Amino acid sequence: MKEEIVNTAVDILKNGKYTIDKTKGMPLANLLKKIKEKLDKQNPDLNIKESAIYKILREEAKKEGSNILSGGPHRGYYYIETVVDEEESNESDDSQAISEKDLYPMVELWLSEKKQYGVISE
Repeated sequence: MKEEIVNTAVDILKNGKYTIDKTKGMPLANLLKKIKEKLDKQNPDLNIKESAIYKILREEAKKEGSNILSGGPHRGYYYIETVVDEEESNESDDSQAISEKDLYPMVELWLSEKKQYGVISE
């Protein structure tokens, strides 16, 4: 249900052109009303309260990497395009992480070369 609400909100904001580059977001009351109407149309037996929808939207807007952004009180909600950095996604897939102790041999070699050429004083 949560995913349905979030996807519906993203769809409404995106199609309504309430993006962050615009001066004003979609007012909360309007967004809640449109989400409820759309969900009721898809599933008439579903009886979800606007307060529950608001709670889900508020939580989603606080999450990092979310497509929903709250402009704060009286500024409404916006759709924001999120871009996943390819390097970040590759790092999260790696099962091995470099630890500090793995860097010591490289730092030691680097320092010894700097010392050899007189860059570092004794």
